Amino acid sequence: MPTMDDYLTRPVGVRLDRLRSTPAELARRLEGHDAAALARRPDAGGWSAGEIVCHLRDVEELFLVRFQTILAADDPQILTLGASPEALAAWGIGGEVGHPLDPDRWAEDRQYDRQDAMRARRAFTRSIRIAGPRTGSTSARTRSIRRAGA
Repeated sequence: MPTMDDYLTRPVGVRLDRLRSTPAELARRLEGHDAAALARRPDAGGWSAGEIVCHLRDVEELFLVRFQTILAADDPQILTLGASPEALAAWGIGGEVGHPLDPDRWAEDRQYDRQDAMRARRAFTRSIRIAGPRTGSTSARTRSIRRAGA
């Protein structure tokens, strides 16, 4: 399986094609597995296939909001999981307040282990379609972002 560094060396078009193909590939890999199989964790620290699908759904929705923020704001501030303690303090995060983007916190707070994996997959697929490429006129900001990422 390619690493994140491997993906970053690939052309943007190849990476976008990979993102577009993910919903169909995910559907193929889940097909034929019952709810019990999708809920089974590989070990005490690992996530089940169902929990991973829930996480994909939630991360896709988060990134859609981030993309919309980037397009709407002149100098958007985006909270990231790897933010420094100083950057987190600006958001009022630290000490007793855990990081709101912590994947394990999401899994627990959102009860990934109790959710229907196939329903989560359908929601993930809808999010990918919403975030997909647009046709028609684009703003100067959108054109500028596309040029920077090309």
